[in-house]
Amino acid sequence: MRPRIGLALLALLPAGCGGYLYGTSKAMTTRAPDDVYQCTEEQIKTLGYRRMAHDVADRRLLGERFDPQLTAPTGLFRRGFHRMEVTIQPDASGNTAMEIKIQTFKEYETTAGQRLEEEKVHASAQMDARKLVESCGGGS
Repeated sequence: MRPRIGLALLALLPAGCGGYLYGTSKAMTTRAPDDVYQCTEEQIKTLGYRRMAHDVADRRLLGERFDPQLTAPTGLFRRGFHRMEVTIQPDASGNTAMEIKIQTFKEYETTAGQRLEEEKVHASAQMDARKLVESCGGGS
């Protein structure tokens, strides 16, 4: 029994130590959560993201932006895009917490159908997250 447990733990080790492909940004502000949410909706459009999903009650937004600079040297490549997920919530201290998760994907068309591969977050996507924090999550 012990060898199986050891092997199971070893199998999980690379996944836990591999790091993350996505990036996160966090900000705190004294602005009201609803004001930050409205600002975020407007700023996402300004940054060129298309709103894919939103939940006004939970103050969550999901946006995607196609990036023509993302390419791959294969005929199967269709397009590259960035995905930004924003969550805005009041915290215990009375401030508003803003969390942004940013990801970069490359989309391929294969005989089995569409395939997405997550890439390390592109510099332009990281810059978009910083601009969003500066515009909507900074100060009062």
